[in-house]
This record gives sequence, C-alpha cells and structure tokens, in this order.
Amino acid sequence: MTDAHSTTGDPTDVRDSGRGLITQAFESARRSGRPNWTEMTTAVLKNRLLDITNRAFKETDYGARDIAAFVKAYPDLLALDSSTIPPKVRLIDTSLTDSKNAPAAIRGRIRPDLWRATMDYRSGNIYHWDGKQAIAVHPTAPSTDSTLPEMPTISSEDMDQWRHNFQETLPEQILIDEQESEQVAIWAARGLATNNLPIRTRNIWNEYLNNRVVKLLAEWFRDNSLPVPEDLVQHRNPIRSNAPVGVAQLRELILRCVRNMTEEELKAISLPPSAVLRAYGGGEAGLRIGLTKQVEL
Repeated sequence: MTDAHSTTGDPTDVRDSGRGLITQAFESARRSGRPNWTEMTTAVLKNRLLDITNRAFKETDYGARDIAAFVKAYPDLLALDSSTIPPKVRLIDTSLTDSKNAPAAIRGRIRPDLWRATMDYRSGNIYHWDGKQAIAVHPTAPSTDSTLPEMPTISSEDMDQWRHNFQETLPEQILIDEQESEQVAIWAARGLATNNLPIRTRNIWNEYLNNRVVKLLAEWFRDNSLPVPEDLVQHRNPIRSNAPVGVAQLRELILRCVRNMTEEELKAISLPPSAVLRAYGGGEAGLRIGLTKQVEL
C-alpha cells in the first residue's frame, strides 16, 4: 500500500493523480487472478482506492461529490453502468495495464517454507532468506546473520484486510444468497478458519489467498534484487487412486442410484442371474422365481 497521492492543486495534476489511482485499482484486480478484472462495482472500486491510499481517498479531492461522479470524470477510461444495484464500473482502456505479464490464477501448492514465512503471523517468528530457503528465528533466539534479508510476514491486520476484501469482491465472482452472505460476513468479522465459509466459496478463497501470497513474495524477491524461486508454486499432477472400491461402497452407490431412478430407468435394469438367485434363496426354485421377477422388471 502507498501513501495518499499528493497533488499541487493544478487541475491537470489532480486529474492525472486520479487516473493513476484508477490504474492501480484495476491493476490490483488483475494481479489477483480474477478472470473479469476489468469490471467491479463502485463500492469495490472505492474500497480499492482506499486501500491504495491508506484510507485517505476522498472524492471531493478530485472535484467529485461521490464515487459515481468520480467515475464519470474519466469517460475515456471508465464506463459506469447505473442499471445494476450496486452500479458497476468497467475499465475501457485495458492497455494501461501490462496484460502480457498478467499472472494466471495460481494452480498448485506454494512451497511450504515460503508459505510459512508469509503466513506465520501468530508465532512471533521472524523469517530470513538464506539464498535457498526461509529460515524461522524466534525473537528470543541467539542473533543470527544480520545480513540475511527479512521476509515479508503479514500481520493479523493484513489478514483481516484480505478477508474483508474477499468478502466485498466475492459477489462479483459468484451469486450468493442472503444466508451465505451473512456466513461470509461473520467469517470475515471474526477471523474464522476457512471451513467456516460456505462450502462453494472455500476454493475461491483459497485461490484468492494463494494469489495474494504469490504476489507478495514475487514483489519481495524483485524488490530485493533476488531471483524468484522456480518452485515457488509447486504444481502437482493429479494421481488417480488405485485402491480397490469396497463392496459396501458399491452397494451404497447402487442403492442410492436406485432410490433416485425413474420408472423407465428401473425397468431398464439388468440384474446378474447369480445375484437374483442369491436374493431368492438359491436352488432351482429360487432360480425360476428370480428369472420370473427379472422378466417382470
């Protein structure tokens, strides 16, 4: 996050400053990995502008009474759709961001030592980069090599902000009902674990979190003139399980299917004679009864 943009009071400077903030807001959305990063609601745009300026953004500083008026002041850059509630903003000139460097959504597992170095804000450990891996050092431990760069561990406040940002941008990605919205709000306000989110939003949150961590680490390595580790994200190929399926599992699956079948589907079932024979007690009499029942199906 940066400090609020200062201006000289010159109208051109003020306008350029606003344009720069807008560009940063959409660039942030692009880097988050969202597929529709060129669109967001006015509320989300304002929240991003506040984040960029450490909560100092005010529309009145740019000659606008509210966020909608601020958007309308840049017709060559933004389009406002007031037919929706809340209104939506679309970025017209996407050339302002370097799309060729746009990261794809993160797929894979962030290297464990780098994940801990970024996310371990509760232990009090300080993490240093020794050129190959992140090393955890507790503040009470003997001093280590002071030349090793300190890694960017987030704070609990950072995590709270990420949760609230996710809460505000989630409706742009999927349609959630009132109950789910309330569940997400409670999760964000109380800083709860991922399993307290609605089930269908958990993967979206994990992807969002991974993107934030990768972005933070990549920028830290670049800012320190260090090469970004090639295995920062460890991609794993899905492995099919070769474990045999138990008889009980198969039986439960078939029974569940049968309970949901239509009359036509039930009539189309073909039963193995041996299974029919066992069902009717075995022997010739059982076989005749079973075959009769199978024909009736």
